[in-house]
Amino acid sequence: MTQLDSTETRTVQIRLPVVIEARLQEKAKQVGLSLVTYLEELAEQDSVADPMPELLEEAIRRTTSRTTEQVLADREAILKTARRARPLPPGKTLADVVAGTWPGDESDDEIRMQLERLS
Repeated sequence: MTQLDSTETRTVQIRLPVVIEARLQEKAKQVGLSLVTYLEELAEQDSVADPMPELLEEAIRRTTSRTTEQVLADREAILKTARRARPLPPGKTLADVVAGTWPGDESDDEIRMQLERLS
């Protein structure tokens, strides 16, 4: 495998639709860079290892390091955004209310088989 010289540079030409160039130009301007420098920095960032594993690790770290109080506060905040549950009709269970009400033409057995396959 050939070792690349990290100081060597090359010029690359790209074609951009005018509307894309204008958007990129505006983004570059917002951060105080020329379009060329902005694109060079984007290319350099994208050439580095995928940041997703690091983002996932950070999200897991934040989630697993929460205190009990933080967990309860997060739960309360989430529940505030949820719709209120409708009460079940008298004498009915959740299964009674849900079974047979699938939006497609699947039978209850087909739904049950798919759910079992997923678990």
